[in-house]
Amino acid sequence: MSGDEASRRRVKADAHFIRAMSYWILVNNYCAPYAAANMNSLGLPLKRTVDYEESLKRASLKETYDFILADIEEAKK
Repeated sequence: MSGDEASRRRVKADAHFIRAMSYWILVNNYCAPYAAANMNSLGLPLKRTVDYEESLKRASLKETYDFILADIEEAKK
């Protein structure tokens, strides 16, 4: 991997932010509204790795929002 450490950290932070934003857009278009009563309903399939053979099953709405928040926290580092 080329580039200095600061550039690599910026690219990684950008990737986490863009993934979080993309999932946020998807969850708002295709899932139940964010409310305590809906947290056990179906969320999105979460792609956690770059493995093409990763099994994708739909997570709960709570797991989906937790995944989005974790990506935002990772981007803030």
